[in-house]
Amino acid sequence: MTESQHEEYEATWDRYASSWKPMPDSDRRKLFASSLAESCHYKSPAGDTQGWDELAEHMEGFQEQLPGGHFVTTQFLTNQATGIAKWEMRDGDETVVGDGMSYCTFDDDGHLTLMAGFFEVPAS
Repeated sequence: MTESQHEEYEATWDRYASSWKPMPDSDRRKLFASSLAESCHYKSPAGDTQGWDELAEHMEGFQEQLPGGHFVTTQFLTNQATGIAKWEMRDGDETVVGDGMSYCTFDDDGHLTLMAGFFEVPAS
């Protein structure tokens, strides 16, 4: 794997991560088109989605629970067409409210096919 390929995968991951921010659905879909396979699979302790529509709906629910919530990647590592990201979850005021890691896979076009998040779920 070349440094250039790592940088491309990281840029793709960053576009995906930014799609969690509050935004109009049309803007989110543009980020999806540049970073996600249409049949992508997202799974975490908070949800399991298949495809852009389910993922967009899940992200809207996230915004309802944590207005202004978003993710900041603190480390991104790749190995062939897979990656691991360490991240912080922040609220709209940039306060860190959680952290975790994600495992991801890329297709031959460099789009994400799987995003699997790992984090502790707060007790209710």
